[in-house]
Amino acid sequence: MFKVLIDFARPFTLIVPALGVCAGAFAGLHSSALIQSESGAGLPFFAVMLLGAFAAAMLNAGSNAINQVCDRRIDAVSKPERPIPSGRVSVRQGVVIALVFYLIAIGALMLAGMWANLPVLIIFGTALIATLAYSVPPIRTRNHALTSSITISIPRGFLLLVAGYALVANPFELIEPWVLGATPGLYLLGAAATKDFADMEGDGADGVRSLPIVFGVEKAIKLIAPFLVAPFALLALAMGLQASGVIELISGNPLVLCIAGVLLAAWGFSVMRMLLRDPHALSTTENHPAWKQMYLMMMLYYVSVIAAYAA
Repeated sequence: MFKVLIDFARPFTLIVPALGVCAGAFAGLHSSALIQSESGAGLPFFAVMLLGAFAAAMLNAGSNAINQVCDRRIDAVSKPERPIPSGRVSVRQGVVIALVFYLIAIGALMLAGMWANLPVLIIFGTALIATLAYSVPPIRTRNHALTSSITISIPRGFLLLVAGYALVANPFELIEPWVLGATPGLYLLGAAATKDFADMEGDGADGVRSLPIVFGVEKAIKLIAPFLVAPFALLALAMGLQASGVIELISGNPLVLCIAGVLLAAWGFSVMRMLLRDPHALSTTENHPAWKQMYLMMMLYYVSVIAAYAA
């Protein structure tokens, strides 16, 4: 059963949401006018941050699980080794596993004393609804290229860092958390579609209009490519302008994020070249080498945010 839970949760994908919440919490602690070292439950900052990070990871695990339940026909063609199409788990058991992950996420937030924190409830609630809207009929935004990318980039990009910020400060009072969340949000708006290439056969049979099915493999890669570089280049430019005293966007160290933006833009350019050099490899393997690189880029971004505020 443990192996089944691991297969549903997909642990490697849980690192990014946990890091994103930690990055947001550091930013919120640093920039809050009234630095809050304790939550409503009387817990210290690091306990609240870690519970929030755990909640985000479990929310992501729930999203992964419910997606496998709703994608079972597609996975039977494209990923037959997964728990449901392989017959190791029934559909009903898959739903229960997803529900347990979601409940654990909610429980972690309540344990952190977030029951009265309206911004946290709004942001995590929006993220939860977005994960369900992505997979579950009749909405199922996964069926269309544009809505699919939007509903991935909202909870796993734009709102992730803001959710961590909300644990210790009100994200609706400042532009700062939204500026920090815009970079991974824009990045995922394009990069998230790379997961659709390995599912093309199953998606086509199930009527899903994903980006590579609508535009073809090579054109889809060309549409995705700018999103691997532009968000980080814009970050470097914005932080460079702040370091020069032209604008004021964040309360952390802009030089740290400017350097990170330059490095990540260069890294994104390298991944872009990798994809353009062999685009069809994306449609023949479940995990193209570029997929892991893109996850690692997200990790570096969030570590850089933590460094910018810890500094």
